[in-house]
Amino acid sequence: MYTVYKLATGKILRLLHVAGHDISSNIKTGEDFIVGASNELTQYVNNGVVAERPEQDTVLCGCTLSSLPCPCTIQINCTVYHCDQVTEEIILDQYGIYEIFIASWPYKNKEFTIDYNAP
Repeated sequence: MYTVYKLATGKILRLLHVAGHDISSNIKTGEDFIVGASNELTQYVNNGVVAERPEQDTVLCGCTLSSLPCPCTIQINCTVYHCDQVTEEIILDQYGIYEIFIASWPYKNKEFTIDYNAP
């Protein structure tokens, strides 16, 4: 088993089972590999070694996100926003339940739910 990853970021792209250890024909430009399995959701390759992706410190208080990793993307339900700030206020104008996803490589994704009752 081989873990194929992106050289520039360490992001795990795929796992390969290659007979006869002929992996070079399966590696594209900008990729590299290491021997062994990995989990692309929770791990990445750091300095040639599989490592756990760090947890985010992001906190939701009311409708304010703080300690955001920069840059990141904030997905509110199905809409994605780019964010370059460590604090972001979410403006909601309709009652409802909102699913909030924060993504920033190499951090693990973080998820929040807001049950918003407009004032």
